[in-house]
Amino acid sequence: MASVGKHIRALRTARHMTQAELADKLFVTRQAVSAWETGKALPDVETLERISAILEVDVTEVIYGTHRSPDLKRIKRHWALVGGISSAIIAITFIILTKNGTWGTWRAGLQYQLGNSNYRASYEEVPGTYMLELNLTDLESNRGKILYEDDSGCRVVVHAVDFNGEAAEDGYRVWFQSYGSYGRRGGQLVSGAIPYQNGSFSWVDTGYPLASASIGVLERDCPLVGASGLNRKNGNQFGFHLPIGSKTDERRISYNDLQSEDGILYIEVTNLTRLTTTRMWYWEQY
Repeated sequence: MASVGKHIRALRTARHMTQAELADKLFVTRQAVSAWETGKALPDVETLERISAILEVDVTEVIYGTHRSPDLKRIKRHWALVGGISSAIIAITFIILTKNGTWGTWRAGLQYQLGNSNYRASYEEVPGTYMLELNLTDLESNRGKILYEDDSGCRVVVHAVDFNGEAAEDGYRVWFQSYGSYGRRGGQLVSGAIPYQNGSFSWVDTGYPLASASIGVLERDCPLVGASGLNRKNGNQFGFHLPIGSKTDERRISYNDLQSEDGILYIEVTNLTRLTTTRMWYWEQY
């Protein structure tokens, strides 16, 4: 309540009213008004209500003071400055992420790096033969089996084993899904089909992948089905026909042989290829 006098004075002067004029309207002396405004005395509740009526304000403004509205211009200038700085930071960050390959790699993975002149692509044959057991009596059980895996994050797994009919080049097929790894500085992919730097998939200089299927002592070549384009930003699919056919066809493994081995067939794959993309240093790009 000690600040009531200050509030009365502020409200009075804002209305260009003298102490004497306020005193006349309240039917009190000027000295009484002066005593209120200097804090030497306090008006009673009834007088406070009369003061608020004369000054045309709510009584709470007399007691607690006038609520100050925010400085909208100052607030607008503040947020305009904050927005401008934030926009500049975002723009600069985006430019940096675009220039150093982070943005493009995040959006498109190896596909971006193969189509960008700032990255160099190299290819090499993956040595070794990789064997996998396939169960042709339960095709779904083969999904996810690992044919190849290394410390770089590259993997080749069974995507599906399906049955596509009885024609010479149909029948059972196995499809592999390759997964690579990538980051701003480059990436790797091990697969049977590798994209060239123009983005198209083909068989590279190491030749196309080779596969053979075996049951017991029988072993037959697996013709290549084909390959897909780059998917999941970091991999693709390639597949082989599994040479299962009638027992009269000596080029193929018969269904009788398959049944005698409880439907278990082994496939060996060679000639996998490793793609490596490397971001070149700035001076190498020109």
